[in-house]
Amino acid sequence: MKVTLTILSLFCIYNISNGQKQLTTDEIFKYWTLDKTRNSNKSDGIQIMGSDTVLYQKTKQLIDSLHSSNIDSIIIYTIGLPGYFASGKCLTGSYPITSHIIWKMNNEVFTQMFEGKCSSKISKISNSELFTFYDTNISVMMTETFMPRIYGAELSNNNVHFSMTFINHEPQYSILYKIDRKFKSLNFTESDLEDEKSLFHNHNLNLKGYTWWTMIKKELNQ
Repeated sequence: MKVTLTILSLFCIYNISNGQKQLTTDEIFKYWTLDKTRNSNKSDGIQIMGSDTVLYQKTKQLIDSLHSSNIDSIIIYTIGLPGYFASGKCLTGSYPITSHIIWKMNNEVFTQMFEGKCSSKISKISNSELFTFYDTNISVMMTETFMPRIYGAELSNNNVHFSMTFINHEPQYSILYKIDRKFKSLNFTESDLEDEKSLFHNHNLNLKGYTWWTMIKKELNQ
């Protein structure tokens, strides 16, 4: 597997005496989440798989099959690797994606993995705490937002300029909890969790969604 890493940095410096204002961490969070809310028009919770038509169709077919069996509480955990060149039997192309579908039936929890062109056999997970945790914390998780790596921001002429760093080739994670046609989606990258210089490093690690992600990885032996 060939990996290419590119880091893009954006640093904006403004003169506060000319009307610019340095924003606090709370203000940065407010402006960032407000902008994301305005531009959030998703109608399909598994859009992250759009670059892999085969994977998308396999995942959607399984979800539809589960719905037809009156199983409407489903977790979809997706790992995307943009810019990672894969040429194996299962994963191919420059954006290999793996998805894990997890569902509960008769108080037992099952999972199936789709890895590009391949799929695993359905297997049983040891406990159902993944669903219990979500049901217990749903009111909190519905309001949570994973924040990107932001180091500061300023307000100038009603425009917010963020100082942040992007890595265009790194693991991207998506967790979707789908109930019928309603869903809650959590999306974040590896660096969002690891960069201690980010203003929101501790914020991300304290999210219920982050705890849920660690539980999912543990159950999947990752």
